[in-house]
Amino acid sequence: MSNIKKKSRKRELKGAEEIEGKAHPGSGNVWYKKGDFSNEFIFVEDKFTTKNTYTLTCKTLEKVERQAKEDLKIPVLKIGFTNHKQEYAIIRDIYIGKDFEFSAGMGLFTEYRSIILEADSLPLMFIRNFSKDNKLIIAILKFNWGKNGQCTYYIIEWQSFIDVIASIFK
Repeated sequence: MSNIKKKSRKRELKGAEEIEGKAHPGSGNVWYKKGDFSNEFIFVEDKFTTKNTYTLTCKTLEKVERQAKEDLKIPVLKIGFTNHKQEYAIIRDIYIGKDFEFSAGMGLFTEYRSIILEADSLPLMFIRNFSKDNKLIIAILKFNWGKNGQCTYYIIEWQSFIDVIASIFK
């Protein structure tokens, strides 16, 4: 097994444990179980890079949404910058409740079918909320492409995402 496959499998097992779910066999390459890991409610596709940038495409987001929809689950794209020890969850706004409280940081906006996310600049997009109101801290990503026209996604630090889902599903 190559180093990338080992690293990928390790991330999938850890991610599955974090959401109290299961890693999928073959990293989602079997017809009956797509994606990398999931639990009863959430479907996660995990992408990572050792580079300073990750190119997020409309095609990737649409694929994750389509596959999650087949399983009747909420689609989440996990992105990791392994050399920077940064991980993020990307989730579409329609899956976040309207009464859910959060503080929004900066936004990224594009009309292209892809956008480059940079490990050095993503942390700067988040508002640091030092109060004790337990609001989720997010950055906003707006795309003016896709089958549904404008799509809004939230970029959430992975650990914050884990903390929120743990409080919701317990």
